[in-house]
Amino acid sequence: MQLVRQTNGCEEQGTKWSEQGLLYASPGGPPFVSLIHPGGHKFLPDAPPLIVRFFQEHRRRTAGKSAE
Repeated sequence: MQLVRQTNGCEEQGTKWSEQGLLYASPGGPPFVSLIHPGGHKFLPDAPPLIVRFFQEHRRRTAGKSAE
């Protein structure tokens, strides 16, 4: 996770994004959200709405345009 955050140019400290998730903002690249839970690699039932939320909040930028 640290390598992805560094590659994306994310801030060192994350901010609370969900009950268990942290958002690492990036001024020049895509943000990163970490979601760590005690269930190992089990897929969380709460994951699909969080995935949708992430993509709604962080739309892909196109050349010369800001995210809408």
